[in-house]
Amino acid sequence: MADGFSGAWVDLMLDAAAGIGVELSVPKARLFARYGRELALWNKRINLTAVKDPVQVALKHFADSIIVLKYLNAARRVLDLGSGGGFPGLPLKIMRPEINLVLVDGVGKKVNFIKHVIRSLGLLQVRALHMRAEEMAVQRCWQGEFDHVVCRAVGTVEQVAALALPLMAPQGRLWIWKAGSWREKETGQNPLPEGDSFTVSAGGGVFQAVTHRYDLPGDYGPRLLVELKRLPD
Repeated sequence: MADGFSGAWVDLMLDAAAGIGVELSVPKARLFARYGRELALWNKRINLTAVKDPVQVALKHFADSIIVLKYLNAARRVLDLGSGGGFPGLPLKIMRPEINLVLVDGVGKKVNFIKHVIRSLGLLQVRALHMRAEEMAVQRCWQGEFDHVVCRAVGTVEQVAALALPLMAPQGRLWIWKAGSWREKETGQNPLPEGDSFTVSAGGGVFQAVTHRYDLPGDYGPRLLVELKRLPD
C-alpha cells in the first residue's frame, strides 16, 4: 500500500523486533501495520505524535514499546499512565493478548483514538480512560490493582513514581522509559551503567530502581528502561 505500512513495513517491523531480541509473529506485525495506518490517518486531524515517518513509527514507537518484554515476567494487570497515542500499552497488548490492560490519558481526543484502535484491532480485556493520572491515583477502585505500571510520558522518575505508587500491587513493578542522558538532566549526576541500582523516594514510599540500557535499530542513541520496585515500609 502507498500509505507506508505495506508488506515492506511488516518486514521492517519483524527485523526491528528481532534486532532488540523480542519474538514477533507475522500476524502480530500486520496488526502493528493496521495500528500504524490508523495513527497516520488520525495524526492528520489531531496531534497524537510528532513522529510521522512510518519507519520511525516502527522503531521509535512500536519497537521501543515492546523492548520491556525482554524483562517483563508474567503480567496479568497492566496500567499505561499518560498513554498518548497508546504507547507502550497497545503494543504490549498486541504482543501479550492475555494481559488485562488499562490506558489512561488526560486528553480526550487521544483517548478517543485509543478506543478506535481497540475496536479496529478487536482487542479484548482493555479499557481506555479519559482521566488525569493524579485523579486515578486517589480513587479507591484503582488502588493496588496493577502488577505492572508502564510510562513513556513526560515527567521525572520521582514524579511518575509518586503517581504510580498507590496504583501498584504490593509486589508490582513500575517501568519508565528514559533517554540515555536522563540522570544528568534530572539530577545532575553521571549516567548509571547497565544493571546499576539506586533508590528513589517518592509519594511517601521508597523504591529500588535498576537501569536496563538498550539501543534501537537505527541511530537513536542509548536508551534506558528504569525498573522500580517498592521497598517495604
